[in-house]
Amino acid sequence: MRRLSTDAAELPAAGSHAVGSHALGSHALGAGRAVVGCHAVGSRADGARPDGARPAGSRAGGSHAIGSRAGKSRAGRSRAPGAEQAPAGRAVLARRPLLILAGLALLTTCEPPRPAKRTPQAAPEPEGAASALAEPAPSAGPSAVPGAKNGCPPQAALAREPEYYLRQGPRTIALTIDDGPDPRYTPAILDILARHGVTATFCMVGQNAAASPELVRRVAAAGHQLANHTWSHPDDLAKLTADQIQHEIELANRALHDATGVFPTFFRAPGGAFTRTALATCARLGLEPLAWSVDPDDWKRPGTDKIVDTVLRTTRTGSIILNHDGGGDRAQTVAALATYLPRLLDSGYRFANPAPSAPPAKAVPPAPSC
Repeated sequence: MRRLSTDAAELPAAGSHAVGSHALGSHALGAGRAVVGCHAVGSRADGARPDGARPAGSRAGGSHAIGSRAGKSRAGRSRAPGAEQAPAGRAVLARRPLLILAGLALLTTCEPPRPAKRTPQAAPEPEGAASALAEPAPSAGPSAVPGAKNGCPPQAALAREPEYYLRQGPRTIALTIDDGPDPRYTPAILDILARHGVTATFCMVGQNAAASPELVRRVAAAGHQLANHTWSHPDDLAKLTADQIQHEIELANRALHDATGVFPTFFRAPGGAFTRTALATCARLGLEPLAWSVDPDDWKRPGTDKIVDTVLRTTRTGSIILNHDGGGDRAQTVAALATYLPRLLDSGYRFANPAPSAPPAKAVPPAPSC
C-alpha cells in the first residue's frame, strides 16, 4: 500500500508535459487543491504539508507562467517536510482517481486563451476596389457627354418638358425671336420693341452671335433675354448623336457668353425637335427647354397680313409667340410686328420674358434609339 501511494505521489499530472508543467500541485496532492485551467497549468498549489495546513505566504490560484514548477511556497521554495509520507488506505485510493480526472481535464478541456469578443468587421477591400465601384466603366468609343454610353445620355438624366406656355398671370404673353442676330433685321425689330415698351426673348444661333457680338450686346443691353438656339441650326436634332448635340449647345453657349459675359438660361431646339436625347443633354448643361404655342410660319413668308391674322387670332393668356429675325428675308416679320404689337397691347395683354421654373420633377430617359 505504501508503494502504491508513493507512485501516486511522484507521478506527474496527465498531460502536464504537453504544456511544460511538472505537476498540478506538490507530491502530496492531498495536502491542498491544485488549480486546473488554461492559465494555471503548473501554478502554485495550496500548501505542501501532509496535515492540510497552509504554509505562511503560500498562494492559491495560478501564475501565468506556464511551465513553472508547482508546489513551492513563497517562504520555503523547498519540499514540505513529510511529503514522502502519504496517507494510507482510503486516502490513497481517493487520490488516484483525482489524478486521472485532473489529467483528462487537461487533455480534453484546456484550450488556448480566447481574445475578448469583438464586433465582426468586413474584410478590407482590395486597393482600388472602391474607385472601381464608384466610377462607371468607360464606354466604347469617345464621348464628350458625362456618363454617356455609346453616345447616349444616362437613363436617369433629369430634364424638363419644353415650356409651351407662360404662367405669369392673366393676359400675360411672351414674344420670342429666332435665328438671329442679323444686321439687316435685328436692329429694326429692336426699334419696334423699344417704341412699344415690349421685351422679348431672342433665341440666337451661335454662328450668328459670334459674327455679330456687338449686336448681341445691344440686344442684352435693351433688357431682352438671350436663349441658346444651337451653334449651326441643324435641321433635325434627332439625326445627331448626343456628342454632336452637346457640341452644338456648348458652342452656342460660349458665343453668347463671350459677347455678354452671361450664359443663357433657356434652350430652343431648331424646328422644335426636342428629342429625349436633346432634353437630357440640355438638362445636364443647366438649360431649360423653351418651345412656343403661336406659330404664324413667318419664316415661310406667307405675307404680312397672314402673319398678323394668325397672331391675333390664336393668342391667349400664356401664349408664347414665335417670330424670326434671321435665316432669310424677314421684311414681312418686321412689318407684321409693327402692326400686331400695338393691337395686342390695346387688348390688355402685357409682355413678359419666360422665367426659370422650379427644379424638374421627373426624369426623361434617352431616345428609344439609344
